[in-house]
Amino acid sequence: MNLDATNEVVANNMFNDVPAGRYVLVDLAVTYGGADEGTPWVDLSPTFVGTDARQYDASSCGASLDNGAMKVPTLEKGGQATYQVCMDVPVGAIEGGKIFVQKSFSMNSKARVYWAVK
Repeated sequence: MNLDATNEVVANNMFNDVPAGRYVLVDLAVTYGGADEGTPWVDLSPTFVGTDARQYDASSCGASLDNGAMKVPTLEKGGQATYQVCMDVPVGAIEGGKIFVQKSFSMNSKARVYWAVK
């Protein structure tokens, strides 16, 4: 995880905008364990929880990334992939924040997996 990825993200593509806050870049490694198939960028929703008690998901970052989520193909059972997502987070809300990943469109907050930001 890169808590200050603004320069990296902006430099990646001439059309990437400067964020309102700061770009946080998160690396994800996934393995599909279902019986059918899964598309990580559709099925999973990584979210940054800032110390301002607000949530910032990957849709807050419209930047193009070299290893962006939409470049990951559909995975069959046991299929693996790595990719990055970014979030545009206010500078004062980053330190002490946390990341969670949950199934997209899920309202079950008990199914979330959290990581502390250090």
